[in-house]
Amino acid sequence: MKRITAYFLAICSLVVFVFAGCENSQNVLPQDPTLLISDTDPSDQSDPESEPSSSENSSDSSTGVESGDSDVPVEEPPKKKDEPKYVEFFREKAVHTLSIEIKSADWEAICEDPLKKDYHPADITIDGKTISQCGFKTHGNSTLQAAIDREVTLFPFKIKFDKYTDEKFLGLDELVLCNNILDNSYARQYAGYEAFHAIGKDAPYCTFFSVYINGERFGLYAGVEDVDSSYLKRVFGNKKNNLYKMNNSATLMSNMPSWAVSQKKGEDTSKSDLKLLVKALKEMPLGEKGNIEEILDVDSALAYLAVGAVIHHCDGYAGYSANNYCLYFDGNVFHMIPWDMDLCFYQTGWGFLPSKGSRMDIKDGLTDTATLSERPLVQKLLAVDEYYATYLEYCKQTAKWLGEFSESGVDELYSLLDETVKKDPKNNYYVFKGEYNSSELKSFAGYIKDRAAYLEKRIPEIYQEKGIDY
Repeated sequence: MKRITAYFLAICSLVVFVFAGCENSQNVLPQDPTLLISDTDPSDQSDPESEPSSSENSSDSSTGVESGDSDVPVEEPPKKKDEPKYVEFFREKAVHTLSIEIKSADWEAICEDPLKKDYHPADITIDGKTISQCGFKTHGNSTLQAAIDREVTLFPFKIKFDKYTDEKFLGLDELVLCNNILDNSYARQYAGYEAFHAIGKDAPYCTFFSVYINGERFGLYAGVEDVDSSYLKRVFGNKKNNLYKMNNSATLMSNMPSWAVSQKKGEDTSKSDLKLLVKALKEMPLGEKGNIEEILDVDSALAYLAVGAVIHHCDGYAGYSANNYCLYFDGNVFHMIPWDMDLCFYQTGWGFLPSKGSRMDIKDGLTDTATLSERPLVQKLLAVDEYYATYLEYCKQTAKWLGEFSESGVDELYSLLDETVKKDPKNNYYVFKGEYNSSELKSFAGYIKDRAAYLEKRIPEIYQEKGIDY
């Protein structure tokens, strides 16, 4: 009877997760071997004003990757510009104050239909600096649905500072406010992006905000630099080329469904560049480079896979849903950009069911229940000896950071966030405090400690198994 009850509870957890927080979670892909991609996004992952205004030719959106596809124009990517002022703001380890003043009627409209995700004008004040007439709306999918299901207004939000004017916040155009409703540590987003910065790789910046709406305290949010114009100019020096947000089932296989790709930037909506990437990946001989370097910045992909493997990003490309990344075409090649890190550092996997989490091997690059045949970017890249050596080196560097983060960084985060969470009636302080108990394996701190210890032993073993000098 106990075993039956356990199975029943596990199934219930799975069903709740799927319906409450994992839109488009069905990973059964169509059998038609065509690249079904369009610039529409039913889940509103991207902003309407960021979408190209011209409609896509229907024949382009449903044709496969053939040799007759138009060539992608090649141009020299501009060099990076000096860092904007907002980078220094994000790098400061602090809990900032963010106040939102919005008309009562607009706020009521948001609360009545949060899934509508319409922009409303609002005045935003950050640490005393006010920017008037910003665009303010709900954002996200699983975390938004979780707030709706719990009947709370603790929604995730997006702020577009220059929606109605030309003013930005220290050069930043868009800020995503993550509600941490699925993360009792409030720190997984921050730590996930920090892992990339720690090994010198480009990724969005993240910091913390104590959020108020019309004077009411809403709690501790993680604020993330959105992958949009400001990010593109900061990292690549331009914002004019194609940017794609990759949603559930964005496998980069030729039968990838249309809703797996949202085009956020770029005038060319034919997606001929993305088709060339899928084609090159499909035709890449196992164990050989093929033509992949002509269309993909392989280093960015290897770093994405390595960091994701080390921190067990089960909700990324190499995990169960093949999502949560962006692709930017700089004029020559695609760059892989990490996104949505709130489900990393977890001792659980798909549907929040128990997994081997901190002891999950990094050898094959997968982070959860996916198979190599379903993730060609992992399968093909890591089959090349040179690429695998680079992947393993990034794993080594990330694991080194993880060990240092476990020794001091986790405690620093706890000290930084403790008073804010304690004072906030919307937060469960005791649950938060438990996440920083390093003796509890399922906690944020406990997971990181055990993961660091496991990888310290495992990574040298993989080097030896592969015959690579450590």
